[in-house]
Amino acid sequence: MRTPSFWYRDDLPWERALLSPLAVGAMVFRAASALRRAAYRAGIFETCSAGAPVISVGNLVAGGAGKTPVVIHLAERLHTAGVRVGVVSRGFGGHARGPLDVQAETAWRLCGDEALLLARRLPFAHVVVGRDRVAAARRAVQRGAEVVLVDDGFSHLRLHRDLDLVVLDDERPFGNGRLLPRGPLRELPQALHRAGLLWRTSARPGDGVRSRLRVVQPEMIRGRRLVALAGIARPESFRRTLVEAGARVESLVEKGDHAPFSDAALRAVLRTSERTHADAVAVTEKDAMRLPAWCGAEAFVVVRVEVELLAGAELLDEALARVLGPKAVDNSVRQYTD
Repeated sequence: MRTPSFWYRDDLPWERALLSPLAVGAMVFRAASALRRAAYRAGIFETCSAGAPVISVGNLVAGGAGKTPVVIHLAERLHTAGVRVGVVSRGFGGHARGPLDVQAETAWRLCGDEALLLARRLPFAHVVVGRDRVAAARRAVQRGAEVVLVDDGFSHLRLHRDLDLVVLDDERPFGNGRLLPRGPLRELPQALHRAGLLWRTSARPGDGVRSRLRVVQPEMIRGRRLVALAGIARPESFRRTLVEAGARVESLVEKGDHAPFSDAALRAVLRTSERTHADAVAVTEKDAMRLPAWCGAEAFVVVRVEVELLAGAELLDEALARVLGPKAVDNSVRQYTD
């Protein structure tokens, strides 16, 4: 699905009445969420252990906030320190109910595009998808993981976590400030009191860890005229990444988040590229997981990004040490901030 535009801006004059049914839905969502949290506090629902420390990387909003690059950074950081890492994803967009071990050759339609990206970027990690996060985390531990990273787990109460890391996009971290479906919030900002560490994805001053995304090989796109194809929650962020890396974006083609790319749609994008005299079509690494084999490297450029820490590395090391002990802050890990 595409992220509704009204989630991330103030209401237009005519919208409030039109969107009032969604406001009713938001009240129902808030009541149901409160009852669920109360049931866990009262012990009616059980919180389960994975059998190893669990670190959740989550956010408050539905849709993209930059969680997956943070998961990749944390996994690489811990692996460098000698910690065996497991990664759990719900596998959104995939058919598997799980627990399913994800390999580099697993079909994305089975495991989902994000899980496949994680498996390919993190060949050392035990990547598991599953609708049941507890079963998936336990599967990762059975495979030898000493710590489990849960992608998008802040609001998942059944699995016990040793650290809740919450990623905030400082451009507009809470969208329009309203709960689903009237806005993007899964929980109100007050829920941040449960977070053990805040991770802000911008260079703006603020507490917690701060980072930005950088293109791994900017010379691949610097100075080139590109059509940006984005099947992600917030396509405009991809355009901004390309421009900041020195590319000229002739057109932005938006598709649904996690949605399959049909051959007809991809050929239409190629025609747009020809019409605008672009050099190539640029896609995110996640979207590249869903491209068919006929999409060659000359016509489609895969833009790989990574996390660059700007501040708060010591806070991150301290948080990891509280969960895993000094092993998590071995000197070898500090290569990421040198």
